[in-house]
Amino acid sequence: MSDSSYGSPATIHKRIHQLVALGLVTLEAQAADSRKRLVVLGKLAMTYFATVAKVLRKTAAR
Repeated sequence: MSDSSYGSPATIHKRIHQLVALGLVTLEAQAADSRKRLVVLGKLAMTYFATVAKVLRKTAAR
């Protein structure tokens, strides 16, 4: 999170936790370093992106 173009660490932290609350992502702890979390797409996000991909494929086929 050292790249300031993404916003401050506090802003990034808040946004990630908002996505967790919406069920769009989950956080998985890393075994090697408990301070690190892996952000993983949740089922709702996967469904959303599958729908978007389907629409894009239909549009591209025209």
